[in-house]
Amino acid sequence: MKARLQLRTIPRLSIEHLWVMVALAAILWSALAKPLQLLDFWWHLKVGEIIYATRAIPHTDLFSFTAAGHDFVHQSWLSELVYHLTYTLGGLPLLICLNALTIVIAFGLVFYLCWESSRSIRIAAACTLLAEVLSIGFTNARPQVFSFPLFALFCLVLQRYRRRRGNLLWTLPLLMAVWVNVHGAFVLGLMLLFLVTCSELARRVFGEDKTEALSYREIGHLALICLLALLMTGLNPEGYGVFSYVRAVQNDPASQKLVTEWQSPNIKDLWDVPFFVTLFLSFLVFIYSTRRIDLTDLTLFCTFAWLGLTSVRHVIWFALIMAPILAGQIPFLDLSSLFRALSSLPKRPGRTRLRTRIAPGTKTSLNVLIALVVIVITLLLSPWIRLRLPFQRLNYGLMDKKTPLNAVGFIQDKSLQGRIFHPQHYGDYLIWSLYPRQKIFIDGRVHLYGEELCRDYIRILNACGWEELLDEYQIQFLLLDKTDHEQRLLQEVKHSDCWERIYEDEISAMYRHKG
Repeated sequence: MKARLQLRTIPRLSIEHLWVMVALAAILWSALAKPLQLLDFWWHLKVGEIIYATRAIPHTDLFSFTAAGHDFVHQSWLSELVYHLTYTLGGLPLLICLNALTIVIAFGLVFYLCWESSRSIRIAAACTLLAEVLSIGFTNARPQVFSFPLFALFCLVLQRYRRRRGNLLWTLPLLMAVWVNVHGAFVLGLMLLFLVTCSELARRVFGEDKTEALSYREIGHLALICLLALLMTGLNPEGYGVFSYVRAVQNDPASQKLVTEWQSPNIKDLWDVPFFVTLFLSFLVFIYSTRRIDLTDLTLFCTFAWLGLTSVRHVIWFALIMAPILAGQIPFLDLSSLFRALSSLPKRPGRTRLRTRIAPGTKTSLNVLIALVVIVITLLLSPWIRLRLPFQRLNYGLMDKKTPLNAVGFIQDKSLQGRIFHPQHYGDYLIWSLYPRQKIFIDGRVHLYGEELCRDYIRILNACGWEELLDEYQIQFLLLDKTDHEQRLLQEVKHSDCWERIYEDEISAMYRHKG
């Protein structure tokens, strides 16, 4: 009797539980399956190692011979230190899991925001999945990932305060003290606070229905938190000078002109189409919803949509802010005209629709089976298991296939000394593996090098006056990517009498200047 009672108290696995699992498993699979990218990760891992070893944060460039000694702000020092400690504890597999967990926490918060806005698990799951589609390109490990859950937490605290479901505003200055040492996106937290404060004030002053808007006293509390959060940004090694660094990165000419993620989305690019489709669908929902979207939600949506239109890099923030707003409007869609049109269609004679009823026990068994499939796929994608899979197609490494592992091993074995020219995407890994014995030409920190050097780099890759430029930079070795078929430099070097090949594999080739 007791055993039966205990079994009955265990909740059944319903279809709603599966919606939650699928919504979070989708982004988890993406984060686990993506290998560590060449750009914007490895040099952060090396900086974390240096910070831990020296108990100090570097203030100049240590890694390149083209910008050696130039001032450089390591604003993401806390993320870099976390990376190093995680790597020390569990290597690359644990780093990948940390990255995946951070992303799942962020979208778990987004899912909760969507559910709180719609009170529907299915709508929340659909909107979360839509946000994840826009965010697939942002799941690689980099300090920016730590900003995702912090941004979502800001959204959650502000949404609950606006809807009078709890006052946790006091946590925002504390979160800002952490965020300002994690990544430069902390300015978006300040932007959220400022936009919500101004929009709620406008609703109180000019709105027709003042019952839903925050009172002047509540707006005053919000303004005070905004001021405290601003003061907390000074709790970092650069003090309030960190804003100058963020502004310099945002306005850097080389990044704005030459880096792909700083370019505006292009509707002709297949990867950018989901962003424009989401914009179109969102405005359709706003138009046909019977509930008018409030001024604060509209302000947040339009502001971050504009940011997404200015730069591919900002699409992720639009995705995180869009999902809860869209989820709040979907339950009020006016679909009566569509239903009436469908019901007026003539039915085909002689056909009767058979309705089958599935037994509750069968439904539960099917739900458990689906849940087990989701869990098994997750385990197979974990970095500790997927390397041991017997299937060759699934047995891929934890690092990008373009990573020049063997070439770096050759440089280390031969103890090569001298300046090396290499593709930009090799730079980060060369920092991690060769510093301090070797310094690099260029890496992902484009704002450090300036537009002139970046254009020289492009000229060399395209074999435009490359010999003179290599002499100018006193280059003694070339480490080139054989998989990049657009660069002309490799073809020119093969036919040059001044360079001799000293190493080659399937990925890269290395040449030495004969002089």
